[in-house]
Amino acid sequence: MKRRDFNLLMTAAGAGLLLNSDRAFAQGGTPKDAPVFAMLVHPKMILLDLMGPLTVFNMTRGKVHLVWKDLSPVSTDVGIPVTATTTFKDCPRDVDVFFIPGGLVGSTELMEDQETLNFVRDMAGSSRFVTAVCTGSLVLGAAGVLKGKRAAEPC
Repeated sequence: MKRRDFNLLMTAAGAGLLLNSDRAFAQGGTPKDAPVFAMLVHPKMILLDLMGPLTVFNMTRGKVHLVWKDLSPVSTDVGIPVTATTTFKDCPRDVDVFFIPGGLVGSTELMEDQETLNFVRDMAGSSRFVTAVCTGSLVLGAAGVLKGKRAAEPC
């Protein structure tokens, strides 16, 4: 799917959810057809690379999973720790969007982390969309999920 199509889908999903799900949201629930997101959090990631997309994903009123190996806080480039909400083992596999933030040092380390690369391959095989910001795309490449696909260069 092309980036333009993905952007249109996300815009339409967000607009539709905003217009049609006020009652479910007001009751504290997630709309029935809301998208599901899995966002990899990892040590030494760029916090902005996580927070920007997270803000947009939250606007859809979907379910967002922050995923890491365990639930221990991970460091970020600015020293603000981020805690995963689910582990690799417990993360749902049938998500709409699987996302990886960047961070040169963190991404480089993940490129040699077999547990993470196995998880990325697994998620890429079952997610509707797979995306990354900046050097997060290097992790996708290291996992082998970009073979035969068009991908933009890291930042």
